[in-house]
Amino acid sequence: MLIRAMSSVACALFVLAACGTSTTGGAAPSTPPSASATTENKTSAENKAAAVQAAKADCMKGKGFKYIPYVPPEKKKTAMEVKLESGDYAAMKAHREKYGFGIFSEYIYPGEIGLSVATAEREKNPNSKITDSLSSAQHDQYNKADLACTAKAVKQVLDKDIDRPMDYYNQRASLRDTLVGQEINSDPELLRLANSMADCLKAKGYPVTNTKPSEVKDVGELQVTKELARLGRAQGEKDAKTFAKREGLAPFPMPRLTADQARPHLAQEVKHAMANLDCGKDFYAAYTPKMTDLTVRLDAEYVLF
Repeated sequence: MLIRAMSSVACALFVLAACGTSTTGGAAPSTPPSASATTENKTSAENKAAAVQAAKADCMKGKGFKYIPYVPPEKKKTAMEVKLESGDYAAMKAHREKYGFGIFSEYIYPGEIGLSVATAEREKNPNSKITDSLSSAQHDQYNKADLACTAKAVKQVLDKDIDRPMDYYNQRASLRDTLVGQEINSDPELLRLANSMADCLKAKGYPVTNTKPSEVKDVGELQVTKELARLGRAQGEKDAKTFAKREGLAPFPMPRLTADQARPHLAQEVKHAMANLDCGKDFYAAYTPKMTDLTVRLDAEYVLF
């Protein structure tokens, strides 16, 4: 069962993904980070992730379990992805015309975007075969060791105290929220552009309750997410509630849909996504490079391992 988090904080349950080193204030730079600075941050993050994996493997070995250090190889960005990260309107338009916000497209273009990418990545992880071969009792013991060793490795390499992996991602999300508040939602130019975008969306009939840059960008997407949640809950996967309580999240079960069943929903999603982009053309040109910079720095502080 796939669980999708309603908040972007979960970054997709360790996906994405998509979710900085400094915790100090100050405005974000007016230009994207230099290539050398970006490369340096990424190299640092990769080295830290490798060190966490190595420490975890040593700990697991000490507990009698096999664990293979594994850091997914960095996927070289396409020219389109680079343009998307810069807020290029033509690239964003082409992307949204196909994927919308990247929600119902999961069912139609599996393996290309979002949670389906994370699922495909899990299948490449050699440890998946190890855990899949364990009995139920062995699996429970392995999970206990995995939790303890993850916490130990994170403390040893990153000097961060956690009891379970979710603690780490909650800390990461908290720092992200702080940086967004300091660098994005306090930026005068972004505030001006966000207000203009909000006025445009209201004129199109969209309810806008918050004009902060980090919030106004979600107008339209929230309606789509609520529809996805409605469909998922209608199918009655009650274990989602147990998962939510255990992990401290507010997720919902991903509905089971065929590509044909999902297409009408994607068509509506694309409509919302294009309205959002049309109103935010100038906003995204300024907002997206700043968020890309912030995310690179966040990844260097709270590496994904």
